[in-house]
Amino acid sequence: MRSDEDWTWKFTPHAADQFAGLDPHVQDRIVTKLDEVVDSEWRDPSDFLEPLTGGPFSKLRIGQSPLWPYVEHLTLRM
Repeated sequence: MRSDEDWTWKFTPHAADQFAGLDPHVQDRIVTKLDEVVDSEWRDPSDFLEPLTGGPFSKLRIGQSPLWPYVEHLTLRM
């Protein structure tokens, strides 16, 4: 169930610079997936993440592009 405290996503400055250099098709795939993650009615964004071995970190794979997000309170930052 959605609430007034919906999830959102945003890039860190470093990630935004890298994103700007990607092919427009790849950019579209990434934005579409991130929107899907935060707009899911039945899953929290952390449910989409795969844990990495040996640490507290996770990844989100979009095609051949792995992303290493971190989740803040009400914000999924990439």
